[in-house]
Amino acid sequence: MWYEIYKFEIRYRLKRPETYAYFLFLLLFSLGSVDFVFQGIDLGSVHKNAPIVIGKTMGAVSAISMIIASLIMGMPIIRDHQYDMQSLLYVNPIKKSEYLLGRFLGSFTILLFAFSGLPLGSMLGEFMPWHGPEDMMSFRPLSYIVTYIEIVLPTLFLGGSLFFVTGAITKKTMVVYTQAIVLFVFFMLTKSITHPFLQGLLDPFSLTTLTQATLSWDSIQRNENLIPFTGILFWNKLFWTTIASFILWYGYRKFDLGLDSSKMKRTKTTIHENEKETQPSSIILPSISTPAGFLSSVKQVIHLSWFYFISITRQVSFLALLFCSAMIIFINSINLGTVHGVNSYPKAYFIIEELQEMSSYFFILVLLLYSGEIIWKERDSKFKSIYDATPVSDFTHLISKFIGLSMIYVVMILSLIIYGIAFQLLQGFTTIDLNVFLQGFFLEVFPFLLLYTCVSFFFQAISNRKVIGIILTMFFCICILLLHATGLGDSLYTYAGGFLGTYSDMNGYPQGIFPYVFIKAYWFIIGGLVLILSAAIINRGTETGLKYRLKNIGTRLPKSMRYIGLIFLLAFCTM
Repeated sequence: MWYEIYKFEIRYRLKRPETYAYFLFLLLFSLGSVDFVFQGIDLGSVHKNAPIVIGKTMGAVSAISMIIASLIMGMPIIRDHQYDMQSLLYVNPIKKSEYLLGRFLGSFTILLFAFSGLPLGSMLGEFMPWHGPEDMMSFRPLSYIVTYIEIVLPTLFLGGSLFFVTGAITKKTMVVYTQAIVLFVFFMLTKSITHPFLQGLLDPFSLTTLTQATLSWDSIQRNENLIPFTGILFWNKLFWTTIASFILWYGYRKFDLGLDSSKMKRTKTTIHENEKETQPSSIILPSISTPAGFLSSVKQVIHLSWFYFISITRQVSFLALLFCSAMIIFINSINLGTVHGVNSYPKAYFIIEELQEMSSYFFILVLLLYSGEIIWKERDSKFKSIYDATPVSDFTHLISKFIGLSMIYVVMILSLIIYGIAFQLLQGFTTIDLNVFLQGFFLEVFPFLLLYTCVSFFFQAISNRKVIGIILTMFFCICILLLHATGLGDSLYTYAGGFLGTYSDMNGYPQGIFPYVFIKAYWFIIGGLVLILSAAIINRGTETGLKYRLKNIGTRLPKSMRYIGLIFLLAFCTM
């Protein structure tokens, strides 16, 4: 029976466009992954296609792409739960072991297919025109195959087991997605370990492990030798494979092959309440008025924004993210007072620089996951039909989601600032420069998040699947990062512009705040246009085709939004 479930899972996934989107994303990303991972690092006499470089590149890309593993492995059981298929499946004579084994192996096979784009793209990357002949040795496919088997496969087994079990037990997508962030934060925690063997053993992505395994190699060995599956690397993979096996065993023991107890409880409560109800002799319908106008729209935006904000903050996964942000402070506390190897005061700009570097991937994950979650909230909760019938404009709905998510960013940034100030006080440093904290986060990090949220909303609007929107946003972010890595990241044509730079007590920010704010205003105008366009084409109603939505942009966009869009367009042309 497990094999039939396995075949069904494979056939179902192969019919889904996101399966090929995962593969294509990893393939295209891997073409320039070496330059992306090692940007600004001088490899010296080590070539870009040396086995150790390939190993660290694949390990880093696997870590970055854990969100893809969560999208694939966390969904099989949740999908049955979302479509109310568990009742039909569970009444059949299927053993729990057969059901879980078929779902897991089917999803893991698709995961391997998607991540096969990683070695294939890395191989093709050798022949890209931006690599000079002096950077490369002769092409050796075995270097990529061995690295994929030794480094990537065990990592995928660990992540796949964690995401699959989390989805099977909790049946909540955001809890599954949060595990990818938690795994990344745990990896950052290993950097604070001072014992070399323990640090290499506990690294889930084997990046520190590879450094220790090849610490005694000279340049010739680094170029020629394949990665040895011995020593610290062997113990690392054995440790994490054992952990993954224990996670699967725990998931098997905790998983209940039966009806959802929470749903059954709610159903019994509803039946019991209905039995108590008596037939009313008369029904008096309340008078209802539907106010319209600008003030009414403002009230709707305020109430809906607060609703979306509260709905996220009440989730356990959000509290876990706040805990992860505290862990980022803890991770960085070891080196926050050390600059260029010299102990220094933990001044605000030191803390901001470290936090921005370490939390960038953390914030991007939050942006990707929560922007998709908040756009698809009504559809995932099966409230779509009522939601689409409400007399609230598309732009009001979208701007409310945008403001609600922006408030989440504010809470997370404020938590980082509070943690940073608390660290200063614990170190006995009482000169708190709050202005530098606010400028560093609310002039640099916050505008970045807002602008990329506009892009994420746009990709979610044009796609009919949440995961496709997430993948498109990830691909857009990677393209922008690659532009910066290749020296083409000019603020005038690179989305969201540049950065403030490194703050100093003597000169402040090198380019000044006014030019930076002017560039951000330029990009916020474009972001506003993107947001208005997203509201005009977002999926609403029974007709979901993109062609139909594009054809009816004029009727879906109110006159007020057309005028605002025209003002934005004129402002963009005059800047």
